[in-house]
Amino acid sequence: MYLTEYAKESYGSFYDCLFQKTLYYKNEQELRLCALTLDADHVELPIDPMQLIKKITISPFIDKGYAGLLIKALGAEFPELAGKVETSHILEY
Repeated sequence: MYLTEYAKESYGSFYDCLFQKTLYYKNEQELRLCALTLDADHVELPIDPMQLIKKITISPFIDKGYAGLLIKALGAEFPELAGKVETSHILEY
């Protein structure tokens, strides 16, 4: 799915919240899935998320010390993410 419409001010419905993004996040490349079914309580997809993740960027609004701890914790728990987790550079100048 490629999101071409961006929310102007606020979300009008629950589904808008899921499938529209604000202009602030327009450059993110992401995949959003929604499974609608009446046959089951849940849907299982045989997906290995580590194959889908190219990079994880930590929010620029998170404290730098906490971001460092988060990066270390993710690396310890998921060695496959080594070199893929970084802090955002959006507020650096």
